[in-house]
Formats: sequence, C-alpha cells, structure tokens
Amino acid sequence: MFKNYLTTAFRNLWRNKGFSLINIAGLTFGISVCMLIGLFVWDEKQYDKFIPDGDRVYRIYNIGTRSEGTSNIATTPPMFVTTLQQEFPEVEHTMRVLQIQSKGLFEKDDKKIYEEKGILAEPAFFEIFPLPPYRIHIDWKIFVIAGSAAILIALLTVSFQVIKAAIANPVKSLRTE
Repeated sequence: MFKNYLTTAFRNLWRNKGFSLINIAGLTFGISVCMLIGLFVWDEKQYDKFIPDGDRVYRIYNIGTRSEGTSNIATTPPMFVTTLQQEFPEVEHTMRVLQIQSKGLFEKDDKKIYEEKGILAEPAFFEIFPLPPYRIHIDWKIFVIAGSAAILIALLTVSFQVIKAAIANPVKSLRTE
C-alpha cells in the first residue's frame, strides 16, 4: 500500500517537474527561514543567562547626537563610576572596562610583556560576573588512544592507496590527445 503511494507521488513529481520544483523550493526556503528565525530567538533568550542576578547588571551608554544622527556609545567619563556610587545608594557595585587599541607594557614581578589590543577591567569584574575557574583534566590514556587511532587511520589510508595503485591497470589510465 505504501509502495503504491510512493509510486504515485514520484509519477506526479516527474510529470509536473516545474510545478514540483517551485513547490519544493518554496517549502525548503520557508522551512529554512523558519529555522533561522527560531535559532535567532533561541540565541537571544540564552544571552547572559550564565550570569547570576543578570537582571540586575546594567551597562551605561552615552547617547551622542551629530549631524549624521544619534549614536549609542558605551564610553563614559572616568569619574562617572565614582559619581554614580556617591550619588545613587542603590548602586551596589560599579566597574570600568577599558579597551586598549595601542601596544602596552604589562609587568608582574620581573616579567614584562607587550600586548597589543586588549581589554582591561577593574577587580570588581569578578564580583559582578562570578565566573567559575576554568580547569579541565584529561587523562593521559585519552591522548594515547587518540594518537594510536590517528596512526592506525594513516596506515590504513596509505595501505589502501598502495593496494589500489598495485591493482590498477596503468594502460587504462593513459590518455591520448
């Protein structure tokens, strides 16, 4: 019974090629756009969910008006943080984030390193964004298994190509022009 349905469907598709192509292309496009919209909405709902009390974290923007229009820039004067803490008691924590565009020298004890293009944050960053320490432990056995598998795959690939070249008839692969 199901075989008859499939046979009828393929006959109709084959008989009406243009109509079928338009319908299938439209359905494919519609489903793709629907999936992209769904992924976009899902991604926006996941934004900053890892931050505890994320609904209480705010970013301050400076609205600038020019002849081209208005622009929101996330830069504020350096004293803004101090003024915000002094004049608004409901503000619990503040911090400044500075983006460096030039090359800068960083020193710790006797180590000196030049970094270009970076971001600096105050120590309060970890009070506002309590990130867990990044630590991962991988057993040495995993590396041995992965290395052995890589060597085995390489040997099998080379062996297969050698056998294939030995069996092939070189006369058939010659071309004349």
